[in-house]
Amino acid sequence: MPAHLDFPLIPRPSKLSVGAGRFTLDADTSIRAAPGTEGAADLLRSFLAPVTGLPLAPSPNGQLSLLLDPQLGSLGDEAYGLTIGPNALLLRAAHGQRPMGWAETGTQLPPEFTVTTWRDPSHGLAAARRGQQVVMAHYRSTYLDYAQSDDLTEPPGQPGAVVDLKSVHTYRPAPADWEDEAAAQVLGTQAQLWTEFAATPAHLEYLSFPRLCALADRAWSDEPGWADFLARMRLHESRLDALGVRYRPL
Repeated sequence: MPAHLDFPLIPRPSKLSVGAGRFTLDADTSIRAAPGTEGAADLLRSFLAPVTGLPLAPSPNGQLSLLLDPQLGSLGDEAYGLTIGPNALLLRAAHGQRPMGWAETGTQLPPEFTVTTWRDPSHGLAAARRGQQVVMAHYRSTYLDYAQSDDLTEPPGQPGAVVDLKSVHTYRPAPADWEDEAAAQVLGTQAQLWTEFAATPAHLEYLSFPRLCALADRAWSDEPGWADFLARMRLHESRLDALGVRYRPL
């Protein structure tokens, strides 16, 4: 499970046993849970069961289906796919749903999955060439928790990269150099904003807008049209003002 899932658990210390080594957050951002971590697993199950509509319980091999697997962070692509593949088939059989997963590479998820890639566009290309549908979400263009400028007066975001408005709007979910067959597998793009880096609603809105407008505009148009977007965005600011959105001015 992604590391972001530790945040709803932190205010509930009875659910964790960090000191006993039963629940750890590793450098590769994978939450690892050893057998017996029932408290954390129960809490996560309560989040996921209403979404999947499935009874989420320990599987015969002792791993928690669709929940926490202590091995996932260290397994290679093939073993990773074999571990979560049966759960994908379970979802499809039970509800006709298509599982969707974040991928660290473009080749680790089973063919039943729609793949969301974030590290590098080449991972999306690899998945598309395998015949999988892809959502492209490269972090240098779609992660809105990063700061919008390196100016010292800019409100902080996630440490690291700067993702400015132009970086968002000029993003191509299906790069021009991809072959047509691979580009046809791209469903689109999406924005991410991890709220551990946005402490207040005002900060959340500031990080979101107008970059969210830029990504929406880019996702629906074939050409970047940066100058045209800026002209339209200046008019759109009046709509944001009317709605009381606390956005970053152009």
